[in-house]
Amino acid sequence: LRVWYGRLLKLLDSPAFNRGDYLPLNPVTRTNPAFGRLSGEEASGHWLSAFARFDASTGRLFLVIANLHPRQAVRDVRIRLTPEVGQALELGRNERRITLVDRLGDLGKLVQDMKEVRLLGIAVSELAALGVAYLEKV
Repeated sequence: LRVWYGRLLKLLDSPAFNRGDYLPLNPVTRTNPAFGRLSGEEASGHWLSAFARFDASTGRLFLVIANLHPRQAVRDVRIRLTPEVGQALELGRNERRITLVDRLGDLGKLVQDMKEVRLLGIAVSELAALGVAYLEKV
């Protein structure tokens, strides 16, 4: 736990967190059934919180997603992006893939098809109960 908090504090010292813009993502995912909608629930994102932090001077962008459910993991999550986040991620470039690295959690490296990200959002296969991911574009 101490090591984890040490990594968190170091990460929060990044310009994206200490002076960057806060860009909420929950509002654009509210109607998205792939945004943590659990069985028997009608609303998406009831248990998830997602936002981006972006520092234009360094170009660093983090997507943060947290599963607030105390007992249940969420699977096959899609995080839709606002135009501002898409621009910060440079989704308009001709690259075929985008790479995100989880700087704090267990997701490791996510390599995703750029066209799919534009249409459907960032895919996260599973986020543990009370889990969090700090995804940075590399």
